[in-house]
Order: sequence, then structure tokens, then C-alpha cells
Amino acid sequence: MDGFSSFFSKACATEAEPDGYEPHGYQARIARDGLPSVVEAPTGTGKTGIILAWLWRLLCAAPDSTPRRLVYALPQRSLVEQVAGVAARWLANLGLADQVALHVVMGGAGESQRQWRLDIHKPAIVVGTVDSLVSKALNRGYGIGQASYPVDFALVTNGAHWVIDEIQLCPESTTTLRQLAAFAKAFHTAEPFGLTCMSATVPQGLLETVDNPVRGHVVGILPGERTGELAVRLGAERTIRRLEAGPGDYKAIAAAARDRHRPGKLTLVVLNTVEAARAVYKALRGGPAACTLLHSRFRALERA
Repeated sequence: MDGFSSFFSKACATEAEPDGYEPHGYQARIARDGLPSVVEAPTGTGKTGIILAWLWRLLCAAPDSTPRRLVYALPQRSLVEQVAGVAARWLANLGLADQVALHVVMGGAGESQRQWRLDIHKPAIVVGTVDSLVSKALNRGYGIGQASYPVDFALVTNGAHWVIDEIQLCPESTTTLRQLAAFAKAFHTAEPFGLTCMSATVPQGLLETVDNPVRGHVVGILPGERTGELAVRLGAERTIRRLEAGPGDYKAIAAAARDRHRPGKLTLVVLNTVEAARAVYKALRGGPAACTLLHSRFRALERA
């Protein structure tokens, strides 16, 4: 797998790590054996690297049996932007930005959707919210005209490999796509079709789809692959302490955050309501450390 290792390292190069880094063992196995039905790996262990495994197989290892489009479906808009940004950097590092298209689909938005339909012959990575993408697979594409329904349906079901990340957050879409994968297998498609479900913990029973229960190809991190940086990350200790603050005592929570913060480090305060977040932010604002408020009621401009 030296070919994939150098491919992966070049893609992942950054200013801090100009030589990139080696793929984890399970990532190399996916590139060697093909994209599996299920990937089960903890958060932060590089599941997004499946994009590079698909790309390497398409361009180098198995072009005839690898779908030319990778449809990467995510449950949240913020994750879409993050994955699309990483994929764009990988393509740029590999010099493939002009050869492999990158399309982002969220809600009815998608500036490059017209180009996607015109360049159906080109390899493409399509990253989007699971609701928008699954609507295309159901021949009812959200936010597009009815004349485009069958075009987008064909693009995501013929010559496409789906990756659904964080399946526990989108169970209905997961079961729907697994059933569609069963139909593709039973009735066949002109070009290869595939589906991979990914999660840190696969919920019991979620993948027992009527016509497509999971049998076999499940990839996880093997004991012998827990080495180097991956071992450090998986074995990291987390210390949990109870904060002596009563419900609604936001000044005490802010004081505790201010006391524990260290210069040059990032301190997160996670609260369960917007009102609580605003109250703690108000108590923290104006202190020696810069403070940013994030919550779900931001307008589009503020969210961006």
C-alpha cells in the first residue's frame, strides 16, 4: 500500500506538516479492499479519510469498479462546510482540483448544481446535508424544478457511492438509503453503486433494513492498529469534575470558566439553552480573553 500512503500523505500536507502523515491502518485497509458497508470508528480517528480511499481507488487502483461520484451525506450544515473545506484542500494538494469536481448541497442552495448536471462525465465529490441529498435519491429533489428531478436522481443512484456519516443522527435517511441500495442490487444499475454507513457507535438494529440487513463487510480499528498518534488519541484521559453552581447561576459558571482558562488555549462552555449561553457570554464579555457566542438562532449572515 505504498502508493496509497504517499497519495494520502501528499493530500494531507499542511504548513505545519509539509510532508503530511501516514494513513491509519484501517484507512489503508479500506483503500486496499474497497469501501465497506459499515465503518465503525471513534470520533476524531479520521473517518473522513474515506474520501481519499475512494479517490485513490478511482484514479489508481480499481477505476472500472469504483463509482465516479462520491456522495457524502451529513446530518448538519456545519459539518458539511467542514468536510467540504477539507476535501477542497486535499484536491488542491493533489493537483486534482480541475480534474475532480467538488459540489456542496445544502437545502435548496447549491451554486454548482447546474455544472454538476452538465459535467456528468467527470469524477465528483458531492457533500451535502442528508435531507437534501436523500430527496434527490427519492426523485423529489428539494429546492429544484420538477424537470431536474430525474437528472439528479440518476446522478445519485447510478455511478455513485454514498457515505452517510453519523448515522445515529439521521436514522430515517439511513434506513431509506439502505433500502434503495437493495433495489439497486436487485434491479442493477448501468454503473456501480455503493453505500457506506459510518458512526462512532452503530445503533443496535438501525442497519437491519428489511431487504438489506448488514452482513459482513464492517471495518473498525483493530487492536494492532492502535499505535502512534492514534493510540495517544484513543487513550487520552478525560477528567470530569462537578461544578458547585446552582441552576441558573450563570455568573458562577462564567467565573469558573474564567478561572480555568489558560492563555493561548481554547476553553469551551457548552450550555443547553440559548438563554443560558447568552447569560454566560454576557458575564464573560469584556474580560482579558476574547469571547465568542455561538447558538442556533443566528441569522444566516451571523452563522457564516
